[in-house]
Amino acid sequence: CKQCKLRRRYRHIQRYSNMYLEYSSPAQDGVCASVRLQLSQDVSLTREAFEATLEINNGDTSTLTDVQVDLYVFDSIGLDSTENFVISLQSRANMVQNGGSYDIPSTNNAKIKWLIAILPLAAPSSMTKYSIGGTLRYTLPGQGELRTPLYPQPIYVSPSPLLTMDYFYQRDIEGDDPFTEQIEPAVPFVLGVLIN
Repeated sequence: CKQCKLRRRYRHIQRYSNMYLEYSSPAQDGVCASVRLQLSQDVSLTREAFEATLEINNGDTSTLTDVQVDLYVFDSIGLDSTENFVISLQSRANMVQNGGSYDIPSTNNAKIKWLIAILPLAAPSSMTKYSIGGTLRYTLPGQGELRTPLYPQPIYVSPSPLLTMDYFYQRDIEGDDPFTEQIEPAVPFVLGVLIN
């Protein structure tokens, strides 16, 4: 094709949320790359973690250079809530390190994985909906830096069970006196527990 085209198609597979971004290189006809953002689950509890995987299939004859991804978390009204999550890069596959950046050679299918931990403040009292998205940045020969937004994928966070336990027990314990020959019977010890 003569100009770069962007086509989006969405589909759900079981509990996975996927996004496909396809574009055509000006140098050739057909699709040169596709991108898929996938969350390992769409419901989670606070204090738990889940995986996010980004697949980039470079079908072009050119290398995608300086590939970078920024992930963000937004609440239901679009406010940045990334501070309620801990996003840790786990691995990169089929990417070539080039100094401080990473490249994806032509006809390669690259994968980037993150582990996303949910902090208690993400859902202090009730289920809360968030969306995980971001921006993919890369460079193509003759086009400079290109930016592709990653369509936000939903994740529902429920509060973890939080129990408060108060113990009550009697001060004095009655039992056998070791300093007398007579064996005194033991009196049951009273213990009370209040769970909230």
